[in-house]
Formats: sequence, structure tokens, C-alpha cells
Amino acid sequence: MYNPSPNFHEKLTLIFIVALVHFCALAQHSINIVPAPQQWNPTGSQIHFKAIHVKFPSDINNKEQLLLHRFKLELIDLEIPLVDAPGDSVLNLEFDTAYLNIKAQEDAYQIELGMNTAIKADSYTGLVHATRTLLQLFSQANQNGKLSACTIIDSPQYEKPILMIDMARKFFTVDELKNFIRIMAWVKMNEVHLHLSDNSWGGYSLYRLESEKYPELTAKDGYYSWEDTLKITFA
Repeated sequence: MYNPSPNFHEKLTLIFIVALVHFCALAQHSINIVPAPQQWNPTGSQIHFKAIHVKFPSDINNKEQLLLHRFKLELIDLEIPLVDAPGDSVLNLEFDTAYLNIKAQEDAYQIELGMNTAIKADSYTGLVHATRTLLQLFSQANQNGKLSACTIIDSPQYEKPILMIDMARKFFTVDELKNFIRIMAWVKMNEVHLHLSDNSWGGYSLYRLESEKYPELTAKDGYYSWEDTLKITFA
């Protein structure tokens, strides 16, 4: 029969305490962002806001204007009030589009999250990723308008986070595909593969594109016209 040594329980308690402290430290150094940012440094303070003011340089190009306009619409979808000027209880987002170097990796971005939040990126892609991180953060603020002040520095760990949609076996409407693409953007996935036709075993063979030359080839339970393909491309 095994008899533990006199100090066995003391050692076990010490191990438990060390493990608990380590777990708490890990819990404090986590943030609910997908994918998790490479660096997250909380300041220990909280910010409280009731509205958001978005500021960006006046000389941004058309692509940047479209991105930041869409970002504002997404904030509105989160039911966050937007205002045209700074004020009391207003969180100010200031975007820098100079694309200065942040770290060794490409497409990096940096967010100094506070009541006056500075957003920098080293490329347009980095700027896109910064807006996705901000949207995820603001979606967690709910109606309280409360977040932890912090610094986030991040860049993609993979060149092409890809999703493949097998629409040959399961038809999805154009609106459903647009929603897939929006969800992908939310978590910074940048490429989608559409499996449009299949000649698999078992007799289940489908072609999801409209064919004027061979109309019998087109699937009868759902297909995409050429106008639909344009809608998906510019989702």
C-alpha cells in the first residue's frame, strides 16, 4: 500500500497554487478576438463610451473611402451611435493611412485602444484587418459601452486563410453566399473557393452554372446565372 511522505500534501498544494496562478495569468492575457492577435497588452484601465467618432485623413483614396464607409455602416449594424465630432463619452477612432512600418511581418496593424484610439497599419490589408478587430471588440461592448484599454499589434499568421464551399452537393442562394463572405471577412479570411460542379460516384452529378449551349447540363434544383456570379464577386 502506498503511503505518501509527510510533506506530500504540502507539495501538492504548492503545485496547485502555482498552476492556479499560471492559469489566472493566462486568463488575464487573453482577448476574445478571432484569430487571436499576436500581441495584446492591457493597460488595466476601463473605457466607457456612449458613441463613436470616426476620423481619417482627407486625402485617402477611393478604396480606403469605401472601406471606412462600410466600417461605419457595420458599426451602425451593431447599434453603436456615430457622431460627427468628439465630445463627452465619445470614443474617438483616428485612422492613420500613411502605412508606416510596424513590425517585420507584412500587413500588420496596431491599435492603441482608449477614448482616443489610434489605428495604424503598414498596408491597406492591415487597415482592413484593423477594422475587423475593432468590430469584434465593439460587438462585445454591448449596450454598456465598456471595454478594456489596451494595445493590439497583429499581422496574419497565414498567407491565405481559405474557405471552400461545396455548392455542387448543397445549393446556396446568392444572399447566403454573401453572408458567408461577410463572416469570412469578420474573422480575416481572405479567399473562398466555390465548388460549382461535381461528377461523383453514386450518380449525384451537378453543374451549378447556367449553360445556354447545353441547358440540360444545368442543375434543376438550383443554379447561378451569369448575373448572379457578378453579385457574388462584388459581395
